[in-house]
Amino acid sequence: MRFFWFVCVTAVLTLSLSACGGNGADTLDDADLREMVMITSEGLPWPVSLAGDKAISNEEAASEYPDPEQWLKNYDEWGRVGDHYAEFRSEGVTPPVGLSIDVECYSSAVGAGSAWAAIRDLVLSDEMVQSLGERGMSEAAILEVDAEGVGDESVTILMATLSGDVQGGTYVILFHREGIVGSVTVTAVAGVISVENAVAVAKQVDARIQDVLNR
Repeated sequence: MRFFWFVCVTAVLTLSLSACGGNGADTLDDADLREMVMITSEGLPWPVSLAGDKAISNEEAASEYPDPEQWLKNYDEWGRVGDHYAEFRSEGVTPPVGLSIDVECYSSAVGAGSAWAAIRDLVLSDEMVQSLGERGMSEAAILEVDAEGVGDESVTILMATLSGDVQGGTYVILFHREGIVGSVTVTAVAGVISVENAVAVAKQVDARIQDVLNR
């Protein structure tokens, strides 16, 4: 899941074409996954516009992690069969807010739950703090904060960083809904965003996922 590096440098992520099961039975393709991430400005704290989106294979996605070979094996075990990633620009906000959304599709809800737990543990690990430090963040702290009802299971993670004199804040909401693992990453200078802002985006993504799964 590309947000692992999005907090350090702007990202890219996601897909292996084939088909994926939102609940282990329905068949989805990349067009369905793209629909899940194409949010609108309605109900969000600031207007947004699409900056770019793409689909990426399991091999490319695994290359973003510290042990690509192991993550590729994990993907096979969990049944990862698709992923779509998008970045959005904030409009009328100074300084600007960085926003990325990613959805990964797995062949079963069990596989999605296992992937969600593994990614959550990695983001909360000392390894992530070290990674931020290696990318010029002189101070970095990663905290698990209150998560509100998004998905079947969710967690909200705050990453606070200091680079030079600039304090930054990133909220990552990681959740899974049936066979889909979703993440919303919102990054800005400290004080510009709040957990409520990130949750508003995540709720819209979760609703879009449900709309696609249920039709």
